[in-house]
Amino acid sequence: MLSKEELLTPRFICTGTGIHHYPGSPFLPGDILTQFEHPIYGVCVAKDKDAPVGEWQYADKIRQYPHLFRIMEWWEDRAPDEMPEYEIVIDDSGTRERVHPVYETISVIGDVTIMPATEEEYNAYINKAK
Repeated sequence: MLSKEELLTPRFICTGTGIHHYPGSPFLPGDILTQFEHPIYGVCVAKDKDAPVGEWQYADKIRQYPHLFRIMEWWEDRAPDEMPEYEIVIDDSGTRERVHPVYETISVIGDVTIMPATEEEYNAYINKAK
């Protein structure tokens, strides 16, 4: 299981068709790029954070080309063992939330946002409800 921080780390999927996105691009359509902090160059994205120079790109640059790189939802293309044990469901007004184990079925009305939660957040929610 990934931590909440790992789940919320921005990821991008390379979209489009063709062999490469642009001349000399190290990325192929379908590649998933994860954002990381490079010790020298700052916020970057790559298929692997240990990728050598030339196989990563600046995150700001990637965001300038939404037709080539789409930001992914935190839950998108995750293996079951990467998913959180708990989640927070926030209603469309942002004022009501519920924290529950992911295996528990809940009913929701209207638009909601679902975010990963920690066991500590779940326990705090349960204790507050008592």
